Amino acid sequence: MRNVNNNPKIGDIVRYGSGSTALAQLTSPHAGGWHGTQCMGGSTFVSGTLYEPDSEDMATWLDQQRKQDLRYGEKRSQLSFKELRAANIERCNNSFFALDSKDGPWWGNAMAGECGEACNVVKKIDRDGLTAERVIELGKELADMVTYADLLAARYGIDLGQAVALKFNEVSVRVNSELRLPTDMVRK
Repeated sequence: MRNVNNNPKIGDIVRYGSGSTALAQLTSPHAGGWHGTQCMGGSTFVSGTLYEPDSEDMATWLDQQRKQDLRYGEKRSQLSFKELRAANIERCNNSFFALDSKDGPWWGNAMAGECGEACNVVKKIDRDGLTAERVIELGKELADMVTYADLLAARYGIDLGQAVALKFNEVSVRVNSELRLPTDMVRK
């Protein structure tokens, strides 16, 4: 593998570190490293030595992308918190009731109910095994939970995207992780 530390760029797919490491596609520079997307899904912070992946690495990357595409479709969501908030409030106000007609505890209980439903799916996965149907069901329950979390945040005027980024960074400091979310680039 060729070391690419001298000239990494956005879009590069790299193997990072040594030993059992993941592949990542670089998405944006960050002090001391790069933000990236791992081949297994999810974001990562890439620092240290970066290597150009070999053919076996690329086969792994492509296989994982194929599995993600089968599960979620080829076009992954780029939904921002701002877009969620606008649609969420409009649908709530027009199809259910005015957001401010329910108090904070009502929205919190709704969110907790969805969290319980997600936990019930996880229990079934643990007890009976992982299936594609259960993964879809879990995704739906987590989506309900996030939707209610956004409505609870809206009820109190909280910018959920900014709050998530700030809290993520606070925990990174506490656990001595270099991974940070860019709070100045949060798409509100």
